Amino acid sequence: MMEHDDGFSFGIGAFETMLVHDGRCIMFVRHMDRLRRALESLGVGNRVDPRMLEDEVSDGHLDGRVLKVEVSERNVVISDRPVPYSDGDYARGFRLRIPEVRRNESSPFTYMKSLQYGDSIMEKRKAKADGFDEPLFLNCRGEICEGATTNIFFSKGGRLYTPEKRCGLLPGTVRSYVMEKFGAEEGVFFPEDLHGFDGCFVTNSVLGIMPVASIGGVGFHDRSLCDGIRKTYLRDVEDGL
Repeated sequence: MMEHDDGFSFGIGAFETMLVHDGRCIMFVRHMDRLRRALESLGVGNRVDPRMLEDEVSDGHLDGRVLKVEVSERNVVISDRPVPYSDGDYARGFRLRIPEVRRNESSPFTYMKSLQYGDSIMEKRKAKADGFDEPLFLNCRGEICEGATTNIFFSKGGRLYTPEKRCGLLPGTVRSYVMEKFGAEEGVFFPEDLHGFDGCFVTNSVLGIMPVASIGGVGFHDRSLCDGIRKTYLRDVEDGL
């Protein structure tokens, strides 16, 4: 039974979502570190024992599924679900759109995986109902920041670009991997800058690296850099990332 606390009443809590592969959670240490930092920032004293999660997945029965852990002051909830993405999604590429709802770059909740996720979920549902895969949020200054559940990268001339953290985004584990492994120039980008890029992809811990076919009416046709990065990422996952 869940206990009533500020996590239930006000969203004061944090969660992590991890892909299970070969009896382990991919980038498990990064996820646990981020969860710990979020709980400390929120003043939540409750903690989850990493060994409990490792034991949960070690026998392989959750391989290929998504493990989610949610933590509030009095509760730790662990659940799993199927991966919602198919080979067809990667072949087609995601279609994004920019919603009217804005990310609040001044809010501390923007920079952590807190239980206050309503904007993201509602806008993602609206986007999917209209035939898109993901919303791409702007902040209150009109700068591109992130998707509902993804970070975004652009490519041009063999170089990678991504919005700065201060634009209002949660630095994802796969974003960090791409930054460390391949490098990317962080900057401030606006919707009118999209025409200047050759390629685009989004990242998160479940889909990994997903090519983007279009953002609104702007199409991206060069997937060479994205495909190479995804190939390396999948190889590193097999090697124990």
